[in-house]
Amino acid sequence: MLTKTMRASYRYWIFALAYFLIIVLVTPRQMVWWYRVSFLLFAIFLFWMAHFWEQGKKNIKEYPQGLLAGILILLLSIRIVPFFHWGETPLGYDTGIYLRAFEQYLVGTRQAGPLSPIVHILSALGFSVNAMLYGFLAVFNVLLGLSLYTAAKSLFRNQIIALSALLIFVLSIAQHEAYIWMFYRMMISVMLFMVTIALVSRQSWLAILTGGFAGALHPATFLVFGLAYGVYTIVMVGRWLWWRHRFINLDGNRIIKKVIVTGLGILALAILVNWHELRGYLPYIIERKLQLANFEPFLSAELTGLYLNFTAFRLSTLFYTPLALLGAWMLLKRVKIWWMTVSANGLIFLLSFFITTFILILGRVVFYQRYLIILDLFIIIFASVALAQLIEYFKDTHWGRILLAIFVVGFSGVILYYSWTREPWISPVELKELNMASHQLEPNAYGMATDAYYTPWVYGYLTERTIAPGYFINYWSLEEWEKFWYKGTDDERVELLRRYGDDPIYIFVGSRQNENKPMREFLNKYSKRISAHIWEYQPLKNLP
Repeated sequence: MLTKTMRASYRYWIFALAYFLIIVLVTPRQMVWWYRVSFLLFAIFLFWMAHFWEQGKKNIKEYPQGLLAGILILLLSIRIVPFFHWGETPLGYDTGIYLRAFEQYLVGTRQAGPLSPIVHILSALGFSVNAMLYGFLAVFNVLLGLSLYTAAKSLFRNQIIALSALLIFVLSIAQHEAYIWMFYRMMISVMLFMVTIALVSRQSWLAILTGGFAGALHPATFLVFGLAYGVYTIVMVGRWLWWRHRFINLDGNRIIKKVIVTGLGILALAILVNWHELRGYLPYIIERKLQLANFEPFLSAELTGLYLNFTAFRLSTLFYTPLALLGAWMLLKRVKIWWMTVSANGLIFLLSFFITTFILILGRVVFYQRYLIILDLFIIIFASVALAQLIEYFKDTHWGRILLAIFVVGFSGVILYYSWTREPWISPVELKELNMASHQLEPNAYGMATDAYYTPWVYGYLTERTIAPGYFINYWSLEEWEKFWYKGTDDERVELLRRYGDDPIYIFVGSRQNENKPMREFLNKYSKRISAHIWEYQPLKNLP
């Protein structure tokens, strides 16, 4: 029979093998050799240090609120840095879509949705559309960081773990990219879901309100949260039935009932508030099972969620991946999963959400790249457990404090430099051209984005009568778009454009899209070039 010491030793070596195997797997091969070696040494150092801080098992104490304020100020600084470098153009991809939506909400030409009350309230307080679009995006991102702090503190009842989670969030390139892409509704929804996690952990009925509104606000995020919460509920009920006699908390029955009722309440409220949008997803769920492979190739790029690919995501999360593995190991070792305690319930919650999100990403469901943002938040929470222990171990020695300072200052410098140098989606010159052209458009004119990359910009800054590959006003198939880009003759291009009637078309060709030389030659021959990137096409001048 194995002794307790032998079992612990076996578990240690199994974890060590798994740890280094995962480290090797998550390290992108595209990295230069010296960077890969440096990362491996960093991972080995953390693993080695974990052995010592686990032996010490120091109790993590509370830290002053001033530290929280300092980290939040650092977060806000990092988020507003791009505006000092690029003016009003640093954010995308959905900037134009939200700009147009905000304007339509205010004039009443767009159906009211969960976001419209926020827009109307901010407008009534005197904020301009640009202030709502950019200023409050930064504010909501700070609130997202604060909600992550609240969720971590509620799950572990530990302030330094919560502060560590917030610090990693601030230093995370993956989270900065999520902000730069301007996923406005998703950001607010995730923020509210983080608050919901905190409220569920504290067994508060207010979780129904925050979770229900978050689900109504962004159905794609609700898919992740709903499935993960369902898994959490099933595990909690199963654990209660299987280990009922071992629970030390006599309130287990009440907790299980509250978990179930809260989940049903969130679902009911989300459907009630935004049924008209949720109903639109039903055909995709029933007929196509939300699998990206079941959609037309024409739409696949957009339906990935248009965020970082998996290789870029691994690179952006590399420095705290070892911490996440160590944090998960520490939790699994210390928490008795059959106990009805805060720490046990929190671990089940984290594992349910992490595993569910990871499976959805591996399954390449619609918007799967966007779910990497949510996955990263749970990686951050796991990493915060190890970082908190690391901070506690080093903070009492002179050299330890120096090492911690180097860590914070070094990674802060990296993210500030990244924030400053990260190029915007559209150049200031291109945005100026779209704005100027919008003032001289005929009322019945179309705008055309010849690449999906620029669709939101043309729609938001030129005209809402936007022709684009696969979106808005589009009378062409993929094959016909290919004819227009490079395969067809000039006569075929004229025939394709004739489908849009006699109204003038202002065609935008951005500097970041494919050259498509045949299309450019056609535009130069049959259209009037009004700026470096915009051509005015008059169908009546090109009649056969």
